[in-house]
Amino acid sequence: MVTMLIAHLADTHLGASQYGLEERELDVYECFREAVDRILEEHVRIVLHSGDVFHSPRPPIRALKVFQEELKKLHGAGVKFYAVPGGHDMLRRRGLTPLVLFDYLGLVMLSRNQPVVEADGLCIAGLEYIPATFRGDLLRRLAKIEAEAARRSGKRILLLHQALREAHPMISELSLSELPRGFHYYAMGHLHHPYVIKREGLVVAYPGSIEYLDVQEVIRSSERGFYIVDLSGDEPILHFIKLESVRPQLVYEVRYEDLERQRAHILAEVRRLSGRKPLVHLKVRGSGVERGRVEKLLARALASYSLHVRIHLIEEGESETVETIESLSIDDLLRERLKDPSLYSFVRTLVELLSRGDEESFKEAVKEAERVFEEGVWKRWKL
Repeated sequence: MVTMLIAHLADTHLGASQYGLEERELDVYECFREAVDRILEEHVRIVLHSGDVFHSPRPPIRALKVFQEELKKLHGAGVKFYAVPGGHDMLRRRGLTPLVLFDYLGLVMLSRNQPVVEADGLCIAGLEYIPATFRGDLLRRLAKIEAEAARRSGKRILLLHQALREAHPMISELSLSELPRGFHYYAMGHLHHPYVIKREGLVVAYPGSIEYLDVQEVIRSSERGFYIVDLSGDEPILHFIKLESVRPQLVYEVRYEDLERQRAHILAEVRRLSGRKPLVHLKVRGSGVERGRVEKLLARALASYSLHVRIHLIEEGESETVETIESLSIDDLLRERLKDPSLYSFVRTLVELLSRGDEESFKEAVKEAERVFEEGVWKRWKL
């Protein structure tokens, strides 16, 4: 029997906790549970996960337990689950991804060791995340996947956790023209906002993350969810399933001198929200900005109606880069300063490894730096 309805999700980041708040970690789990429930309601037979199932290759026990429970529900309903490891799911050069723990629940992991499988009349191919510093290796492996998939029957689907230049130039490892040909649907992950490309006969889709992980994601996109994909026609039909469990986040930019005047309006908007308490981001710009006054006038009043109030103070006359440094993610800062995609990928890898704070990750970072300099990759960087 040929399966014609699939679910495509990515970047679930189980274990992530925005601003270190336990409630935000629980929010991510709640969104994942809702996604699984919606998948079961839609009577989907195959789930594709395009990477970053977990927020860390060493996820908290609670994250592992939630994933186990939800995967068990899918497995019990006869739903098959295919995934590729994202950058957050694995150590760079050695060590196992936590995804290997769940094969007993039917999880099929696609990677360089098993890049192509056949299931329910479909050919499903995939590859783990490969950073831009290994672009040559990535292109070679994609060429092999294209050749192997061409020998298989049925509609072909490719899972990748990579950024395309056409979707996000600053962090891209590939361009649209470099994707393997012959696939009916390209199920992508890595970008945290929904994005679809229909060009050159290709249908390429990023479902985005299932919850907001930083304020920039709130600004860029108002929806979180996943796709239900109908493969019955000549071209895939995508239905975006918006998740209702996503905690609201509100972003306000206020002039310091207008703080009192804007206070009533902001309070009224926050109070009007029903359901889960929102995260509120206050960006206050002006001269002689005092945090104590901002907290007294607004933040304390908002505390009863919000989960958390995040204040970003911007002193008049400072450059925009300095002004917004508190609200920017590490990724945003690196993209701003490092124009070369390969250099960005290398530095981002080091930041990710060193931020874990354990000896094994530190050694991994040292090896990555040694490799880059020994192979002369750094000579090609445009500084």
